[in-house]
Amino acid sequence: MALDKVIAAIQSARDHFHTSVVARVRNDVTVVTAQLTQATRGSRHAAILGAVAAARSGREHLDNALQHLLAATQHLDSYLAVVVGTAPAPRPPAQEPAAGSAVPVPPPTAGSTVPVPHPAAGSTVPVPPPAAPLGTRWSTTTAVPERVRAAATSFLPRPPGANRPTTGCFQGRVVTSGGRDRSIAADLRYDPLRGPPVTFYQHVESKVAAQMRHDDIATADLVVDNTVCGSNQHDQDHEWSCEKILPAILPAGARLTVWVTRDGGQSWWQATYTGTGERITR
Repeated sequence: MALDKVIAAIQSARDHFHTSVVARVRNDVTVVTAQLTQATRGSRHAAILGAVAAARSGREHLDNALQHLLAATQHLDSYLAVVVGTAPAPRPPAQEPAAGSAVPVPPPTAGSTVPVPHPAAGSTVPVPPPAAPLGTRWSTTTAVPERVRAAATSFLPRPPGANRPTTGCFQGRVVTSGGRDRSIAADLRYDPLRGPPVTFYQHVESKVAAQMRHDDIATADLVVDNTVCGSNQHDQDHEWSCEKILPAILPAGARLTVWVTRDGGQSWWQATYTGTGERITR
């Protein structure tokens, strides 16, 4: 296929991502979720708590979808700029589909493939820097101890919207988010909830906090390849985020310094959490 047709095909795909549609839906869901949260504030009914949690989860999925589409658009724009030597002239935005209608996607020619030319040797496609964690605890730093950098040598960059499990390194051991082992939270109080939230046993930070409780560790470092939940723009209001509950599940007086790098060790942020032990039963 001729280069001009390749460029036209790529730009056509870019024009059909409909990021404005996704952004509008995301904004609507954000407003409704905030209204629901405000209207039900103080309720301890399981159905209400479940509805609020599900609405927030839906908003997060929309956030991720929008970030993926925006990242894809940026990469295509950068790639086209490399191929043609300058950014292609913008086209009028594709017409948004009517409510309830399917989004039209141009079908490929039967049996054909679209060869994509590679950028010139030595050229790079710019990638936007990771968003900084939000909150007064967090600060960016270049004075990263060598032991911390060494712990992150196997970390892969995490593009915007990536939803793979979080990977951490604690005292030379790899810790990964996920799992259903609620015994990790057996020594924690989670009232008024009927069961422990996932931030008590699934997240890397909570697994490390459990080890610090079990082994009576007073001071430690944790290196992670993802932002701590509750320090992102979309989840700052989550009551049970790691950012808010981590001090309560750390031993009283214990200090855990979390080092975050989302781009494979190029940029770093750090925050120190001091334990209060408020949620520990023993």
